[in-house]
Amino acid sequence: MIQQMLNIARREAERVMARRAMPKTGIVTAYDPDHYCAKVELQPEGVETGWLPIRTPWSGNEWGMFCPPTPGDEVEVGFQEGGKQAGYVKLRAFGDRLRPLSVPAGEFWVVHKSGSFLKFKNDGSVELHAAEDLNATVAGQANLAVTGKVVASATEFDLTGNVKVTGDITASGNIYDQNGAKDHIGHIRDVYDGHTHPAPGGTTNIPNQQL
Repeated sequence: MIQQMLNIARREAERVMARRAMPKTGIVTAYDPDHYCAKVELQPEGVETGWLPIRTPWSGNEWGMFCPPTPGDEVEVGFQEGGKQAGYVKLRAFGDRLRPLSVPAGEFWVVHKSGSFLKFKNDGSVELHAAEDLNATVAGQANLAVTGKVVASATEFDLTGNVKVTGDITASGNIYDQNGAKDHIGHIRDVYDGHTHPAPGGTTNIPNQQL
């Protein structure tokens, strides 16, 4: 009698569990950017799901963290309370086809397929690389406090607006104003230092005070 009751209980438990969907691995087959959803081919069954919402660690009304999958990505599919009709896309995984980078333990890297990246290193440094243009828009004031030097290198710096400097300006080349309409400041200094004026009986000497 007891054994019969145990068998009934076991069959009932198996029947309930059979109705529950367990997390599965799948391959993304499509992505909808307007609704942030994806279709997934579940493995190993090869069955394609309908549109599933993609989970994110940070979300709001038209703001949050967005890192949508690409068709071909391997993802984990979860099911809310085990419901087969309540699937959602969870985490993604690296594998033999999608190879990971070699990232030191303790570091945090965000790397795009274009080659752009943001890396937080174990030594406290932060490395930013833009494979193409780097655009920043600041609605308020941009503040930069550096205890050492600011070192920048470019073929040209274009600034729009007034420039105020507290301290000296040292240039290895020439300095032009008015878009070079009056030549560079060094040329103006040379002209002043060597200029003379007509005077009775000849010309004046060059200025005693040189620039």
